[in-house]
Amino acid sequence: MGQQSKAGSRGNTGSKASEGNRDSKGQRGQAGAGDRQQRMQFLEGLPPDFASRIKALNNYEFFDPAAQQAFDELLNMLKQQAMGNMFREMAQRMANMTPRRDAAPQRDAGGS
Repeated sequence: MGQQSKAGSRGNTGSKASEGNRDSKGQRGQAGAGDRQQRMQFLEGLPPDFASRIKALNNYEFFDPAAQQAFDELLNMLKQQAMGNMFREMAQRMANMTPRRDAAPQRDAGGS
């Protein structure tokens, strides 16, 4: 997924302030300070549990493209690990499966 499509699919957290940064140089400093404060408040207000933090950050519009890339790489790594764990557990359960004991033995249809 490209950087532009990710930014478009994420929430608009901080997008108004980011638009202010594109104004003339005189207004950039004022908008940047407000933007920075708004972003810090968002980050400080993240939920305490890991899953909720990831969910909130997934909708966060990172100011620094390198930070966005690092977060995306971390998220992909976590997804791969989770899928690997699920696959290993499923394979282990299948290996430990035993035939049902209450199933009647199958007889040959030829009637010997």
